[in-house]
Amino acid sequence: MGFFRSIASGLLNAASNGRNSTQLILIFQDNPGFARLALQQFERCVAERGLELTDQLLRDAEREVSKYPKLTMGEFLDGYVNRRMNDSLSRKDAMHDFQSEPAWNYSCFEDWYAVFKRAAGQVNSQLSVDADGGSMLDFMDHTPLKRAFRDKVEPKSLGIDFAKQYDFSSFGKR
Repeated sequence: MGFFRSIASGLLNAASNGRNSTQLILIFQDNPGFARLALQQFERCVAERGLELTDQLLRDAEREVSKYPKLTMGEFLDGYVNRRMNDSLSRKDAMHDFQSEPAWNYSCFEDWYAVFKRAAGQVNSQLSVDADGGSMLDFMDHTPLKRAFRDKVEPKSLGIDFAKQYDFSSFGKR
C-alpha cells in the first residue's frame, strides 16, 4: 500500500509543481484511482486555458497519446488551443466568400491588428487595450493573425470570436 501512496503522492506533487509536465497517458491507464487523479489534473490544465473538458477533447487526447505516448498534458493542450485557433481562422476564411463584409480598408497589418485588438478588448476585459495601446494580445504569437490579415479576414468579428473563446487569466502560468 505504501508503494501506491508514494506513486499517488508523486503524481500529486508533479501536478502541483506543474500539471503541464504530467504525462497525458496517465489518464488512460488501467488503475482507476491513478487515472482519476490524472484526469483531475488534466481538468485543471483545461480550465487554466479557458477550455471545457468535453468527450471530444478526451477522444482527441486518447488518439494523440496513442501516437505519442510521452506527450504531456501541457504539450497536448497547447497544440489543441493552436489547432482551435487555426480552425477558427479557417472557418472565417470559408465564410468570407459567402458573407457580405465591408470593403477591405486595411493597408497594413498594424491597422488591421489595432481593430482586432480593440474588438477583443471590448468583449473580454482581460484583453482590453491600455492607455499606451498595449494589450495581453501583444504577447501572443501573431503568425495566425498575420495569415488572417493576408487572407483578408475581417478583424472585428475575428477579435470578438477570439475573445469569447479564450480566458487568459492563467496566461504564463505553466
